[in-house]
Amino acid sequence: VHYYFNSKLDLYMAILTGVIELWNDAFSGITADDDPAEALGAYIHAKVMYSRSNPHASKIFASEIIHGAPNLSVYFKKEFRPWFNAKAGVIQAWIEQGKMDAVDPYYLIFLIWSATQHYADFNLQVCAGLGKSKLSSNDYAAVSDNLTHIILKGCGLKLPGK
Repeated sequence: VHYYFNSKLDLYMAILTGVIELWNDAFSGITADDDPAEALGAYIHAKVMYSRSNPHASKIFASEIIHGAPNLSVYFKKEFRPWFNAKAGVIQAWIEQGKMDAVDPYYLIFLIWSATQHYADFNLQVCAGLGKSKLSSNDYAAVSDNLTHIILKGCGLKLPGK
């Protein structure tokens, strides 16, 4: 498939929009009826794998945010907040149902985002710390497993299947 863009800005916006859609789709379907350990675990895993498969897209998104999000201002004013509040609302429902510990849903989502995107945005630092030139498939699986374990335990949840 070939896409034709009228400008570099069109291409840039397509990348940003694609990243947001990819990340949001992995969490958009959650409901208060879902098992929080399974839903959060799946989301953490998906976000780690996106860091592996789309590191440049994550860096472009990070750069946009660092520069004040001039191209995403409409998104943040209109679409982001309702989506974000809805996802936090599902987590709050899980808390109220006694399915997980009382943690601030907003900070939990921020934690998942920062922890998972770190492996794309700061890959050079991670590789240097681990003494590797590149992370392998096994490394990303270990990242996913460890982040899932740490985050779910911090929410008072048992790992899915355990």
